[in-house]
Amino acid sequence: DAATDLRDKQESLEDLLEAKALVQEAALFCQTSCQEKISHIVTRCLEAVFGESAYRFELKFEEKRNQTEATALLVDSDGNELSPTDGVGGGV
Repeated sequence: DAATDLRDKQESLEDLLEAKALVQEAALFCQTSCQEKISHIVTRCLEAVFGESAYRFELKFEEKRNQTEATALLVDSDGNELSPTDGVGGGV
């Protein structure tokens, strides 16, 4: 009957919303882990080339148009954020 069908659809919706929340939680964990590892590795490489404390690499994630977008930044010793492609005399 219609009431049973509605109840089944509501249960399915609840299951889907719970699954969505789990996927989002896993994605955030992966994003954070990758962000930390990539930032660490690139910062170490920058230190090898430019010396310690010259630059720090940061990978920032932002939600734009319902998509997660990553932005790469260099941070100099004064805390200024620079683009790696054009913020440092032609790019790092």
